[in-house]
Amino acid sequence: MRPGIGVLLVLVGCGSGTAAKAVRDDVPKAERAITAAPCLAGQEAQPWTFDMDNTTRGALFSAMRDGLVVVSFDCKELKVMTRCDARGDYRYGAYPVAFDVLDFKDTDELKASISGGALIAAKFEAEMKRGAKLFIAHGEVGMSTTTVPELGRDQIKGPKACDQATHYVTEVHFGAYQMKASSEADVKAAGDIFGKGGSGASASSADSTHRSGNPKACEKGGDNDAAPEGCNTVVRVTLAPIAAAGEGIPAEATPARAELPRPPPACPPGMERIGMVCRRANTTAAAPRPRSCRPGDAEDCAKQCDAGEALSCAFAGTIYERGTGVKPNPQTAFKYYQQACKAG
Repeated sequence: MRPGIGVLLVLVGCGSGTAAKAVRDDVPKAERAITAAPCLAGQEAQPWTFDMDNTTRGALFSAMRDGLVVVSFDCKELKVMTRCDARGDYRYGAYPVAFDVLDFKDTDELKASISGGALIAAKFEAEMKRGAKLFIAHGEVGMSTTTVPELGRDQIKGPKACDQATHYVTEVHFGAYQMKASSEADVKAAGDIFGKGGSGASASSADSTHRSGNPKACEKGGDNDAAPEGCNTVVRVTLAPIAAAGEGIPAEATPARAELPRPPPACPPGMERIGMVCRRANTTAAAPRPRSCRPGDAEDCAKQCDAGEALSCAFAGTIYERGTGVKPNPQTAFKYYQQACKAG
């Protein structure tokens, strides 16, 4: 099992791109790169890549064949530094295909949950002001990951422009996605969005639907060599900040397994994280809503899991699978992973 794959498997659920020629560092940009949580300079980020342009996508694939992918990322723009070399590699691992839906009831939630979300919000703002929600359905089938836990600035070789690099890619997740603004009450699952597309009767227009990949291809699953054709769009990546010179770990010295994944970034004041989305805090409820637990805290993760928070169930399963602060217990780990699946 690849590092972190246990948690990632339950995070995505239970149940095309072509490498391009290397291009100049000042060319491949994802003007609409968005991330699953607000990001801050010098911290890990998890950008969704729903609107990544083909040039950047091709540069990403090309760079993955030659070593670690080094990028410049400021929460609004992702640029692959194709001439910056760093030792390391990626290995693909499949996980059970599953679909999920991110939904946002207003542009404030979208902007709070997705760095760069203002660009996406602008496309759907008129419809959301009329009461429509923005739904983003996505399916994932596997990921390519590296075991390099720390990359120091002195480990990057290349021209002076490499000084502008901020992160390196640790994970690349493959699948398909579709975005849709709709006021329909029956839009509840990914199938409602993928199935109807822009032709179904709804408050959305054809221009409000953006899609890449084929969910039918995702349902066929894949193997441990590569994502299936038609379900190999890059839907999100994980970026780790580049460490100071002398603080990196050589590729040959990387551990066989990674530690528990980092907790997701905090939400802005007045909001709380519910799964992958920042929601307005419920200050009038009799009891607080479940939150993502503190990774590594078995008691807190079990408590939040029992309250129905799926990510906490995933963390609890990992804690008991690896024996982090507790005695390893595969049966207990499996129980929490099942709860994570049932909680979505």
